[in-house]
Amino acid sequence: MCYLHMFFSYFYRFQNSLMKNPLILILLITSLSLVVKGNVSGSKDPAYLIQKANSMIDYGNDSCMIYINQLKELSSREKNKLLMVQALSLEGDYLTYLKNDYNSATQIYLQAIGLSEKNELNFEKNIYLSLGRLFHMTDNYEKAELYYKKALVFFKRDSDTLQLVKCLLNLGTVNSSTGRFMEAESFLLESLHYSSPFEIRRAAYSNLGNLKIREKKYAEALIYLKKAVEVNPETGAGGDILDYSYLLNAKAGSGNFAGMDS
Repeated sequence: MCYLHMFFSYFYRFQNSLMKNPLILILLITSLSLVVKGNVSGSKDPAYLIQKANSMIDYGNDSCMIYINQLKELSSREKNKLLMVQALSLEGDYLTYLKNDYNSATQIYLQAIGLSEKNELNFEKNIYLSLGRLFHMTDNYEKAELYYKKALVFFKRDSDTLQLVKCLLNLGTVNSSTGRFMEAESFLLESLHYSSPFEIRRAAYSNLGNLKIREKKYAEALIYLKKAVEVNPETGAGGDILDYSYLLNAKAGSGNFAGMDS
């Protein structure tokens, strides 16, 4: 931490003077403690707290709860219901992805939905998507589809393109997992009708390719899977191991190994 570095640098350079003037040393330590406390307690800006909590959840860091609790405290002080709904949604994510406590996460999500609906905050659509993912992860495909479809209605109404595409992609994978290939293909193709990041489109092509392999339509699978392994022009990344595995399976099924490196 840069503040600690500055403190020790100053201390070692001027330690003899500081020892002769303990009042200055006390003031320096007090100032440092206030700075550290300020950094630990975090900003009062809700966007900052939300971003920090999300980032720590992504990295599997339990410290995300520090920021979630700060968001709750800020919500209570400012009587801001939306901040509380956002905090509960983040807590649900924490319980889902870091603790695998799906029952508690479900209750937190439902609490957040109830609060959003009661106060007409229009945030419940995001939590429907989170619940869909939770049930998807636990192979409860019926409930996953139910919540994805609830979210889909809102995302279409609000023209929330990115979340809409994610929802369609997830509906495609749910239906593919349950063997409803026609429905799965319809959702996956619909997701490609909208503008979305390269890697999300890659996921759609990869899932379409896998679906066609399962239908033993290898020539169609190859069309999608060649797109799934294209290089992302922004990052230079190609497909992952799973994408190439699907491509290899499609080529094996079709007997066409043209273009495969030895």
